Order: sequence, then structure tokens, then C-alpha cells
Amino acid sequence: GTDAGLNRWDRERDVFRHYRQRDGLPSDRVVGLQRDRAGHLWLATAGGLSRFDPSTERFRNYDVGDGLHGTVFYIGSNTQNARGELFFGRGGRRVRQLASQRAPSRAPGGRA
Repeated sequence: GTDAGLNRWDRERDVFRHYRQRDGLPSDRVVGLQRDRAGHLWLATAGGLSRFDPSTERFRNYDVGDGLHGTVFYIGSNTQNARGELFFGRGGRRVRQLASQRAPSRAPGGRA
């Protein structure tokens, strides 16, 4: 992830594919990136969270309408615990927990 979207390297063709807001990201500014156990990439951006499915190259975006307490996240403030739960830090000392393994197609669950 970068300030200009998400870059993905295609090993077979030895080229990079660039994904930006026009491709489905909520914002071009990606400040955190975490892979879940299903192989999806979760991206913390300046416009909310996004789940990227590498097999379909599609994004599913989450914002305050999905239960987030805000859309601004801190650079690099994300992790995954031993149970596979993802955590993303944002302002006000809040940490957003995502139960991505239990409900990958629904809005993020957990505590804020």
C-alpha cells in the first residue's frame, strides 16, 4: 500500500498492477495492510477499510455506515492475533477489531 493506492506484483508476467480509488478503493492513501487467513487483503485507507479479493480483483469497502467509528487510521497500526482476528488503530486510542474469518462478506464486527 502507498499514498497512490495498492500495488500488486504479477510474478508470471513480471509486471505491477496498480489499484486506485477509480478501481474501487475508498481512498488512494493506504496506511495499513493485513492479509487474513482466507487470503483477502484488508487495507486501512484515508477513506475507511477495504477488503480486496486477489482472485477476483474486487474491493468491498467499509465506512461509518458499516459500523466503523471513523475512517481515519494510523500508519502501520494494524495486526492479526493468533485467532486470525484483525485489528486496525485509529484516532482517539480506538482499535477496530474485524472478525474477518467468521463473517468475511458482512460488515466488520467486534469491539471499538
